[in-house]
Amino acid sequence: MKKLLFSLVFVLITVTAMAAPWTGAIATSFAGGDGSQASPYLISTGEELAYLAQQTNATTSFSTGKFFKLTADIDLGGTIQWTPIGINATNLKFAGVFDGNNRLISNLFYNGTVNTTNSFVGLFGYIAGASIGSAVVKNTTVTGSINAANFVGGIAGRADNVIFWNCTNGASVKGNTVSGGTTTGGIVGRLGSGSTIAYCSNQGTIVGVGDYTGGIVGNGASGSIVAPCLVQFCSNLGNVTGNTLYVGGITGYGGGQITIDQCFNTASILSVQGASGGIDGYGGDATAAPNTLKTVISNCYNTGSVNTTVPKTSTGNPYTSGGILGYTAAKWYYTISNCYNTGLVANTAGAQAILGFYVTAGAPAGWANAPTNCFYDNLITASATNGGTGLATADLQANAGVLNNGQTPAIWISDATSINGGMPILAWQLQPVPVLTAIPATRIQNSSIYVQNKTIHVDLIDCSMATISIYDVKGTLLKQQRSVQSSFETTVGKSGAYLVRIVSGSQTFTSKTIVL
Repeated sequence: MKKLLFSLVFVLITVTAMAAPWTGAIATSFAGGDGSQASPYLISTGEELAYLAQQTNATTSFSTGKFFKLTADIDLGGTIQWTPIGINATNLKFAGVFDGNNRLISNLFYNGTVNTTNSFVGLFGYIAGASIGSAVVKNTTVTGSINAANFVGGIAGRADNVIFWNCTNGASVKGNTVSGGTTTGGIVGRLGSGSTIAYCSNQGTIVGVGDYTGGIVGNGASGSIVAPCLVQFCSNLGNVTGNTLYVGGITGYGGGQITIDQCFNTASILSVQGASGGIDGYGGDATAAPNTLKTVISNCYNTGSVNTTVPKTSTGNPYTSGGILGYTAAKWYYTISNCYNTGLVANTAGAQAILGFYVTAGAPAGWANAPTNCFYDNLITASATNGGTGLATADLQANAGVLNNGQTPAIWISDATSINGGMPILAWQLQPVPVLTAIPATRIQNSSIYVQNKTIHVDLIDCSMATISIYDVKGTLLKQQRSVQSSFETTVGKSGAYLVRIVSGSQTFTSKTIVL
């Protein structure tokens, strides 16, 4: 009898502690706090979360400079239409710091009509910081179902000058779908100028009816870019399908000054018309100025299948599939380094183990239009005329040291715990996620790299200390200087293409430059 009574009391306490699903009501205030960093506005219910959306969408600059924090898991019910936080109107975007506090926002529901005006949809619709990194969404996990027209993401529809840190879409939930027209991503639909996504993961199914569909980002910084974007330490575990072009495990379209570093995809990637890649569907930007690097892919791996159903062609060039990068018509505006693929890559024309298709016409002399230090399992993906070295499975499993390619501390490690079938993994996968306590002081990809009189100059921006290395296109180290505090220069003496690698803390940025 005592045991039964204890069980009943335990069940009662457990049920009482669980928050009831949101009914659609909107609170008239937050649970506490004054919106400062020391005392953020506290959000404990669906009603209070809806109040944040109401105030952001109705009051000019309501969230600017304000801090918000979840204090409990929130169940949004699964059937009540959610109003995204921030809309596409002047000063009605979210512009504060939102800390999900590692709580769960479950059963978010949005059901719009594809290809109509339902745009900028996710937990947040539109986020825009006044300066780089001034708006932040961190420690946030969302599950549910979202169906909208354009700019659709699990966490946000569109973001400019935003840091996404330790966010997850669809964690541990089967059948979650983010379905949109164009520009659809697991974390963000469109990632705009000056934004960073770090330590984020997608585990939901991603479906795009139109172009630009990615596991993490649909469209990565295309168009006018004031400051580059960074996607780092991210993973995609959810299948990604695009009904037209530009589909990728991490980014669907990475064409506008974006670095994708230390990321991986393990899910199936399918594009109906092509430009599909295990990491990035489309890289580079055909409208870029000469010698301007647009897309950097480094230290990434793909184990998922990549496929195109009916490849489309453009001026006779097929929109192909690639294990890492699917397609680029951008001549020399991209680099791929220290990557590997073990996923099956297939379509009816031009499927490649690492890089699907690239244009060679017009490239400067000495420019190496091929991946460097990249590998694939030749028992699974046998075609690599566009670069990459095929290895037997056992040799690829033992290849972490070669993939590191002199990078310190080691980025690649052996899979001693068999979380990746014995293939090399990224060191961060076995490390706890760092706590984001302030806006990162280091954004090394903003550094200025230029050439004058056969001398390569590097001016560090948003970075106080770095190791700078210069390589030729064969990967030979020409010069390295540690503890660079502001600027660096070295004379190379002859024309050609060179790689500049900047390492600061846990960040690595590699850029290709031309000496004429």
